[in-house]
Amino acid sequence: MILIANRASALLYRFVKTFPKGPYLLPANVCPVVPLTFLKANVPFEFLDINEDTLCLDENEVIDAVSSNSGHYAGMVFVRTYGYAYDASHFFSRIKSLDAGFKIIDDKCLCYPDFLPIASSVDMELFSTGYAKIVDFGYGGYSKISKDAELSSVNESFNLLSLHFLENKYKVCLNEKILLGSHPGDWLDTNEPKITREEYETNINNSMKSAITQKQLINAIYEDNLPGVIHLNKKFQNWRYNILTEKKESILYAIFHSGLFASSHFIPSNILFNSSHFPIADKISRSVINLFNDFRFTEDQAREICKVICREL
Repeated sequence: MILIANRASALLYRFVKTFPKGPYLLPANVCPVVPLTFLKANVPFEFLDINEDTLCLDENEVIDAVSSNSGHYAGMVFVRTYGYAYDASHFFSRIKSLDAGFKIIDDKCLCYPDFLPIASSVDMELFSTGYAKIVDFGYGGYSKISKDAELSSVNESFNLLSLHFLENKYKVCLNEKILLGSHPGDWLDTNEPKITREEYETNINNSMKSAITQKQLINAIYEDNLPGVIHLNKKFQNWRYNILTEKKESILYAIFHSGLFASSHFIPSNILFNSSHFPIADKISRSVINLFNDFRFTEDQAREICKVICREL
């Protein structure tokens, strides 16, 4: 079954409200919107570190947590960092064998959208077409739900000003590495979308080809003009083009000073909620720069940013 919403996080909210028993496991590098959704739903969560190879939740840490605390955890949000959609089916099956009631939410918001049947052992697959996603409508998300995971409906008050306030606040707190503290509760748009599921699916399918073509075009420029030693593996280069460098801050300064732009995802969002330290998530955050490869960036800009980066290395 496929459900659509104005935001992917509204579907996550509905899911954890339906299955709230016990904490969920989240990767330390998760987008802050995810733990904020759990807070809004009054459902607890715990952070774990990521794996240095997959940059997703460390499978061994999850297995250790679930096997040593049988029945304690309600589930996990398995975030596909930078859209890396590797085959995790064996891991998911192993988790279900340890705890059949453990809910697996496969967060593919940075992956290429698809409408294939939901993977076995997965209770929910989550996709987004919001701002800066692979297919970018500036709104919207959808989920595939297993037959055993029918969700309760919600329709709660939403204030756009509260959303903007919260986004600005957590960005400041991330930059200053301080706890988030109190925040408004009416920031999540859980209203029914005005578009039908069929129209939404058609729009996604019609937009995919041009989005993929643009990314391939810009990625090729980065591959040809940046030293191979700083590239992340190709498996991470779908959402944006990612490089790792010890000169991150000076490179970002030079990029913006040149009138160009890049991003720096993800600062481990656990720092908004606790003081725990996660070595791999911290290490990646200190070194990664995300280069744009969507329609906000031209071929000329891509070539120019390569020149800036090479000058700074």
